Amino acid sequence: MRLIIRFESGVRVEAVLLAAGADAMRIIPSQGNTLELVRVGDSWYTEQGDLAEIEALIATPGIDVTQSQGPVRPQHLAAGSSYSVA
Repeated sequence: MRLIIRFESGVRVEAVLLAAGADAMRIIPSQGNTLELVRVGDSWYTEQGDLAEIEALIATPGIDVTQSQGPVRPQHLAAGSSYSVA
């Protein structure tokens, strides 16, 4: 599975999901070393405590990840508004 992640700084990266559980995941960004993200409440954070928003999950054909992410709450961004949780 591939992900698009946006960090607090506004930087967006594409990454590959290496391992995932309900409250932690290990990813490897397209350029860089592996990162561990941990979930606290409804948010994901890096090992350094920086907020990491998962903007997109892109499935890889033939790989079932339906049991790996825990509860998912969709988010959307509308023009001229702030983030809202549906």
